[in-house]
This record gives sequence, C-alpha cells and structure tokens, in this order.
Amino acid sequence: MPPLADVANVALPLQIGTVHVTPDGLLGIHESPRPSNQRFQLDDLLYHVTLSPETTDEGSFTRFRIWAELGYVPYTAQAPEQRRGVLSVLRAARGLERACFVVDPSQKILVIGETISAEPMTVDSMVYEVLLFVQEARPYVRILADYL
Repeated sequence: MPPLADVANVALPLQIGTVHVTPDGLLGIHESPRPSNQRFQLDDLLYHVTLSPETTDEGSFTRFRIWAELGYVPYTAQAPEQRRGVLSVLRAARGLERACFVVDPSQKILVIGETISAEPMTVDSMVYEVLLFVQEARPYVRILADYL
C-alpha cells in the first residue's frame, strides 16, 4: 500500500482506523471532519478552516486544518463515463504535498489538508496556509467539477 504510506508522511487529520483503501483503489475516510466556525467560499465550494492550539509532552503547536466537500462519486449504472472520469482525477491527485482527496463511506468526495506549526499562527500565516492549499488543490477541484 505505497499510496497510504505516502499519505502517512504528511500532516493530515488521519488516525489509525480513519483511512482505508476503497475497492476502486482510492483512499477513503471513515468519517468526515467536524464543521468549523471559520469558512470561506471559492468557486461555489464552501471551505472550512480550523486552527487548534495543542500541547503535548514535546511542547505546544498549532494545528491548521482545511477541508471542503466536493460532491459524490457517481454510480456506475447512473453515469459510467462520469464515474471513470472522477476516479481517474482522484488517482491523479495522489501524492500532493498539502491536499488529500478522500472518499467517505457515503461516496462523498472531500479535499482535506493539515499543517502543524510550532509557532502560534497569525492571521497572515493562516491566509498563507490557505493560499498554499488552494493553489495545490484548485486545479483538481476544477477538473472534478466537469464530472460532478
């Protein structure tokens, strides 16, 4: 499972038991992230942003998370060409540095990103993280929009 091993090397909201490989060979997530109070809209998608200060034995850090719901994977019987297109785009999006496209059990497609900062995040650093995430994910999101 090399793709899963690659995903494990980046800081995403993933824990043991939350990610699985779907029958289509894509990464799936068992449950969607909780909604956030910080949101923005871009290209008719609602993005959720969470900043959480956390403390461990190693010290304090800030966890930045961002995600958006993109739509649902079409059923094969309903739209086989669209399903193939969606699945091929999701496969092509593997290995991105900041964004991870996942499919939950209800076949909902999510794009998720997470960054951990040793310093408290300012508004400037949060906007910077949002821009890096959107810059990486947006081309795939736009292609997926053609199929959804």
